[in-house]
Amino acid sequence: MQRDADDFAFCLKEMGIDTANLVGWSDGGITAMCVAGNKKLASVVESMTVFGSNATLPEKGIDLNIFLINYFIEYIQS
Repeated sequence: MQRDADDFAFCLKEMGIDTANLVGWSDGGITAMCVAGNKKLASVVESMTVFGSNATLPEKGIDLNIFLINYFIEYIQS
């Protein structure tokens, strides 16, 4: 999945796109999370919506019933 994330970021760069709103379903959601969680690629993510993907939420996100992209990025990078 990280290779997909790298390929995605490469495509954005080639098209001259600096940031993107990511929407991912199933494996596409995992790819979006890989982009957001990668320190080199995270700056590309303006927002992210993921559904039908296998992922683990940190307890803080579950307790609040919200999952903010900035918290997700911190969590993945730690």
